[in-house]
Amino acid sequence: MEKQLRIVRFAIFGFGAIFFCIGAVIAFQTYSGPSAGKTDADYMQPVIFMALGLMDILIVTVWSIISAAKAKREKWLRENGQLLRAKLVSINKNMMVTVNKNNPYVITCEWKDPATAGIHIFKSKNIWFDPTHFINKSNTIDVYYDPDNMKKYAIDLSFLPAANQDAS
Repeated sequence: MEKQLRIVRFAIFGFGAIFFCIGAVIAFQTYSGPSAGKTDADYMQPVIFMALGLMDILIVTVWSIISAAKAKREKWLRENGQLLRAKLVSINKNMMVTVNKNNPYVITCEWKDPATAGIHIFKSKNIWFDPTHFINKSNTIDVYYDPDNMKKYAIDLSFLPAANQDAS
């Protein structure tokens, strides 16, 4: 999945760069030539092309920064976080996300904190196949969490065959 997302990001960035360059060429031709007979629309066309190009480039840049930050946080949690074994609660389809009429699965698990008796719920990232057959018999899942903030966690999906390729 990560490879496909990289291709999509590259394509959007490429289209943005092409639109920006077309707008720059049109702007050069429009503003460097004689201004007799030119309307306001003639001057707006390069601005629109360049704005669309910059918008595409900005979207991909923000998307890439967010993806890199998520990957960095998950790596930090795996290396520095506390490990706990959470009880599997459910494996459901995430009906809020649909790609090609398919919905990803989400693993939900819970852990009861022995110190406070509070229950913490953990949800995995989207999994694009049914992970039911890969769950171990004990029905527990490893979760890495930040001891300073339990809301920062990463569910260990390394037991899934395609866990390393999914990044959504």
